[in-house]
Amino acid sequence: MLYTANLIAETRVCVCVCVCVGRRLMEKRGWKDGDGLGHSRSGISEALENEGQHPNCKRGFGYHGEKLSSFQPLKKPRPDFHISTVYDEPKDIDRGDTLPPRQPSSSMKHTH
Repeated sequence: MLYTANLIAETRVCVCVCVCVGRRLMEKRGWKDGDGLGHSRSGISEALENEGQHPNCKRGFGYHGEKLSSFQPLKKPRPDFHISTVYDEPKDIDRGDTLPPRQPSSSMKHTH
């Protein structure tokens, strides 16, 4: 019985905290408890029942169905790429093209 009373008290506190924000906004604009909404105050005077989820449940917008998996499978590493560092043994792919050595910029080109 004590557990049920605590649960009801916690629920009331959570609902009060959630409702108080809307209530404060409406009271700033002139609404009073028991009045209807609108310019002529002829709208409904009772609040609609909240059938949403518990305020502490932050999964989706009013979602009540079965829980979905929240993780994505890891991507498989692609073996066809290799990034080498200066600490690795160079592979044949890493050697690059071999170019003939350039002449130094101080040398002259002789044409005949």
